Amino acid sequence: MKTFNQLKHLVFLLFHSHSIGFYKGHEYLNDSQLNVIASDLRSVNNDEVIDDYEKKFASYIGNGKCVSFAAARMAFYALMKSLSIGKGSEVIITGFTCSVMANAVIRTGAKIIYADIDPNNYGSSYVDIKSKISSKTKMIVAQHTFGVPCDIKNIVNLCDKHNIFLLEDCALTFGSKFENKNLGNFGDAAIFSTDETKPINTIVGGLIYSKKDSLINKLKQVCKDSLDLNKDHQIRIHKKFLFSRKYYRPNKYALGRILNSIYSFFNKSLFGNKRPITLDLDSTCKIDEKSCAYPYPAKLPGFIARIGIFELENWNKEKKLRSINFSNYKELFVKKKIASIYDNMENEIIPLRFLFENHDTHKNTKLHLNNFFIDDRWFNSPLIGTKENLTLFGYKLGDCPVAERVCQNIINLPCNLEDVYAKKFIEDLSECI
Repeated sequence: MKTFNQLKHLVFLLFHSHSIGFYKGHEYLNDSQLNVIASDLRSVNNDEVIDDYEKKFASYIGNGKCVSFAAARMAFYALMKSLSIGKGSEVIITGFTCSVMANAVIRTGAKIIYADIDPNNYGSSYVDIKSKISSKTKMIVAQHTFGVPCDIKNIVNLCDKHNIFLLEDCALTFGSKFENKNLGNFGDAAIFSTDETKPINTIVGGLIYSKKDSLINKLKQVCKDSLDLNKDHQIRIHKKFLFSRKYYRPNKYALGRILNSIYSFFNKSLFGNKRPITLDLDSTCKIDEKSCAYPYPAKLPGFIARIGIFELENWNKEKKLRSINFSNYKELFVKKKIASIYDNMENEIIPLRFLFENHDTHKNTKLHLNNFFIDDRWFNSPLIGTKENLTLFGYKLGDCPVAERVCQNIINLPCNLEDVYAKKFIEDLSECI
């Protein structure tokens, strides 16, 4: 029923002049750049372009180094393996995350300890993390949600005190700062995601960033020992990239989502899990390497690294766009006297999404938004992205009460809209909040 209602909503939006969502195709790329990407797809050896991408990505964060993988959760897994985290270890993550993060921990044999989020920033809660530490805690994952810094300073001090490895989860963050320093530079390492919902969009991909050379060398060895995605799979990802570029723009967005749903349905019906379009099949708690449709971890394909280089070259423009939209949202919410977590923030925020809780004072907002907005909401439940019972991931109801409450009410607003559509979206939004 849920899928049918979603499809009905998409058909409804199909007859509008435009519709808004969070996916954004690479419309800015020209034919010459597309040809270079296609050439990298055909190439046998892409070591040089991958090395170039890793260096350029790291330079945007700080003076550390990066190692890339085909997905951020693979990078997370590779990091834990490099640190010999496994059976008998505990890893603290927030429940306000994607199930693939929990999946990565399960793959190591370590135990997941779930910590709540801070209602002041929706990132990892220092107070709850502090209460969950034990002698078995080997890693704490501090999540910066939607570009907003968590209470990173206190979490750093906590990890230093207990000699625990600190990983900053920047999967939802790129370019934001805390005390004038880029997020990703406070922990022992940081994880970044570059899938199609993230600020740097390469369809799939992720990186580990660190200033610790010994750790980077271990990760490079893990990457070297990892397998490539097979060529057929890479071609499917490339087709997805071209599809996104063609359809994920406001005048074709609803049609693109409909066509993508149809294609995904038939692909699943015909091939099951044997021919994944991208990398979306490891959100289960049941780890069965034999039935996995791709190696885990896997190397980043060279053509993806090339897309990443073009994305970084386009970042200053995208960053400016997100900052303007963010300021316009804040101005509207102040005008409407609607409180948000951004009200008293002094740090530089480059938002992935603008978020607020849909309480009784504006309870019909989501209903009205449906008239022009395709809502791919993060996070409408703890450990989003799985159809399995969360108890199978070791999550119990009440583990993260703040996150569970926020999941019921949260609304995300896109910050990646071009000027003309952003202006109209703000106008429409103003009418319904």
